[in-house]
Amino acid sequence: MKVLHIHELDIGGGAETVFNITRKNYLVEKNYSGFINKNNYDHSDIRFKSYENYNFILRPFFYVFSINNYIQLNKFLKINNVDIIHLHGFIGSLSSSILLALRFHKKRNTIKIVQTFHDFHIACPNSLLFDYKKEIICEKCLGKKIKLKMLTTSCERRGYFYTILKSVRSFVANNLLNHKKIIDKFIAPSNLMKQKLIEDKIEEEKISLLRNPILLNEIKYEKKSDIITYYGRISKEKNIYFILDAFNEWKIKSNNNFKLFIIGDGDEKNSIEKYAINLKFNKDIVFYNFKEEKELFDILKEVKYLFMASKLYENAPMTLLESISLNILPIVPDLGGMKETVQDVFQFGKIYEKNNIESFIEQIEEMETEYLSELEKLIKRKSFLFENYGVEVYYKNLFNIYSDLLNKN
Repeated sequence: MKVLHIHELDIGGGAETVFNITRKNYLVEKNYSGFINKNNYDHSDIRFKSYENYNFILRPFFYVFSINNYIQLNKFLKINNVDIIHLHGFIGSLSSSILLALRFHKKRNTIKIVQTFHDFHIACPNSLLFDYKKEIICEKCLGKKIKLKMLTTSCERRGYFYTILKSVRSFVANNLLNHKKIIDKFIAPSNLMKQKLIEDKIEEEKISLLRNPILLNEIKYEKKSDIITYYGRISKEKNIYFILDAFNEWKIKSNNNFKLFIIGDGDEKNSIEKYAINLKFNKDIVFYNFKEEKELFDILKEVKYLFMASKLYENAPMTLLESISLNILPIVPDLGGMKETVQDVFQFGKIYEKNNIESFIEQIEEMETEYLSELEKLIKRKSFLFENYGVEVYYKNLFNIYSDLLNKN
């Protein structure tokens, strides 16, 4: 069995972590990888290019359809015989040209195509079921055959020009190229994602629930300090202003010794740092730039709690899964994949009412009171989680999905 794995990038956030794990599945005979190579230490088998590589005039066209990426994927598939093509994220930087190349090759041979969804781009032209203008969850396009509602709302974070581009891109992918018919099996990492795909008129039998793998990091138990953290992308939808306000208010009410670590980069970083300076307990708020895994985990090993506050659903946050190895207890809002992971998968940690500071304070105070028992729950549950959601199990389940598809020929 030969598998070609396609994703936009090989470095970044949770989607890139899952992509990198997936393309190293040793159970298959041969793994090929296609991504935009921005690093010298890794190798892409296909010379993909981002729309950002082109000048200002050409960039919008390649955002919707990249001729280069169509040609390069076609070229690779003519030379190399593959059995499975496993897509991850492609619509953003690689464009819908990927779908046209795949449709062409499906007509000529027996390849099967799988896609793991890390966002909702097939159901939502804006990818996240989120209106950036109103800063609310938005499902106006969900279930619609032609998804042009965003043209009336300008929900894209960069304004109306990109709203138009994403609407056109969605129409090309969904209506002209028929994205849903090209894919033989959709992989949903959460029940939330599975349900949204079903609501978008994808047949349930074409969807497999396969949760993202939990990594076992060989880090010994460390004595914890009074530290709470958020790490990841620093952007509006992650609701970091709420994290700062909630932390500051908790400090005022309980006069505790906790510090807050904000780790990551993003377009809101400077604004958030300026905002934090004006808070009463600004000296207890520490900002770090993006860190590679080893350096990141070295900072996180003393952290007690992971604090998430996203305004959008999230799918299956890798930050939650990574925190398990480090014995970090989660505190998350009652929303989407964050709630599902803590409530259904972990069965430890705390869930607060979204955007409610009093609810957050109540939950974190309970966590502090019950810290040793919650930590014991985590440690006892950890072996079960690795046995059922570890990388080895993930590889076996994925291999079974591939095999089932090929056996249908």
